[in-house]
Amino acid sequence: MAHKHRSWHFYLLVVTFSVMILGYLLWTFTPIKNEVRAIIISELQPYLGESLLINDFSIGWNSVSFYRVRAADENNTFSLDLEEIRVGVNFLKVFRNGFSPTGLIESVTVVKPHLSLYYTEDTRLKTREGVSLEKVFEEIITNIQKFPEIDSVEIQDGGMDLQMIENRRFPLLSDLDGRLKYRANSKIIDLNLEGRFLGADSSMIHLAGEVDFTKKKWLADLYLEECLINSNWPFWPFDFWQIENANLHGNVQVNSRTFSLDSLSFAGDIQVNDFSVYLYNQHITAPHFVLNLDRHSLNIAPFDCQVEDGRGTFRGVIADIFRPEADWRLDVRDVSVKYLKQSHSIFEYAYEGKMKGWGTFKGPFKNLDIEAEMHSPDLLYAVVPFNRDTVRLAYNTSTKLLNLKDIRASFFEFRTEGYGTVDFKTNLINLNLESVVEVPERYFSILNDLNQGKVTLSTTFGGNFITKKFSGNFDCQAYSQDSLLVRAVGPY
Repeated sequence: MAHKHRSWHFYLLVVTFSVMILGYLLWTFTPIKNEVRAIIISELQPYLGESLLINDFSIGWNSVSFYRVRAADENNTFSLDLEEIRVGVNFLKVFRNGFSPTGLIESVTVVKPHLSLYYTEDTRLKTREGVSLEKVFEEIITNIQKFPEIDSVEIQDGGMDLQMIENRRFPLLSDLDGRLKYRANSKIIDLNLEGRFLGADSSMIHLAGEVDFTKKKWLADLYLEECLINSNWPFWPFDFWQIENANLHGNVQVNSRTFSLDSLSFAGDIQVNDFSVYLYNQHITAPHFVLNLDRHSLNIAPFDCQVEDGRGTFRGVIADIFRPEADWRLDVRDVSVKYLKQSHSIFEYAYEGKMKGWGTFKGPFKNLDIEAEMHSPDLLYAVVPFNRDTVRLAYNTSTKLLNLKDIRASFFEFRTEGYGTVDFKTNLINLNLESVVEVPERYFSILNDLNQGKVTLSTTFGGNFITKKFSGNFDCQAYSQDSLLVRAVGPY
């Protein structure tokens, strides 16, 4: 019985498959991979720069990839991590150019480059020698330019953040995609990137500009086309100030002499629309206002706002956005006191009346000092109708201690002044009050000696305002026009 002869296609397939299996086994279980890795890295390392540490690589049909590439300053001022540098190659060029890795390259793609700038209060770091970020970027960008046929570098899913103290990360730019385009016969590249701003899910930015390594400077325009910020943003720094909605858009120019934080400079306006926040649960809204960036400072132009059922005006500045400290002021008027109970239960008996006043916010975000002064011409507190009420206070967001510097309240002719503290960490309150009532002429028909006299009451008391358990002492004295009539002293 005659056997059917197999075609040469079958034998070619068997040989090819066998070679592939043999190649995989040799690549995986022999030192060949390490030797090839050493050859390729030694050839390409001068193009990537000596500052980069390459951890691994792989070879595909049309690309060579380097993984977990990293450069960092030993003084912890920055770190640059590249998840992958993908070098597109055409192995058919080996017949024309010989086995020269650089001669096979057709494209370069950097996947997930991530730059972290470290904020530190240790100014001595500025004088220490180390690897500069400028040097790292120049090595990568300008050396890749030496590859034949490479006129641009593609960026995929890039990012930049600011590493704050206490290991908190503040994202500046994320999900960056685009190209770095080389200019012929120069050390200048053009930026054209799109991505997200401040880590906000609903945001879109366009970054366009140039980097000139010869003049050691870079200039770019950041077009903020859309950015929705609210308190779901995981990097919002305040627990007492919740953003419900803020739509940002604008154009900011960014320039720098180097790549250091101190040399970065900003200029431009950001429009904020449909602004809605809760400050200690007090609802504040504004249709729009402007944020102005000038070098390192962020200026909040004065704007009118709605504060619950009243009106307000807000203004302020952050002198250095990289070392943020607030210097803000809020003025309010015609706000119903009934909304105070939304801030804390200590105000639960404030039923009726309007208030006006001002508040200032100063200091680091985590340790803000708040000072305020409030006035209410008519206040119904519990069942007492006060008039001409004034409170001057100071509060620290870190200690949560409220210092009542000056309390003044009047109930008809009964005037009270005092001071005290409220500790919101321990729920303890302590007050020292001095009260006096001037007795009108012919007011009493029986206690005639009190007419045109006065009654004073000194009170010190404290306790837990949650359990409502209080104790203290009082000293009550009644005077005629020229002498003390009676005195009562004791605890309660």
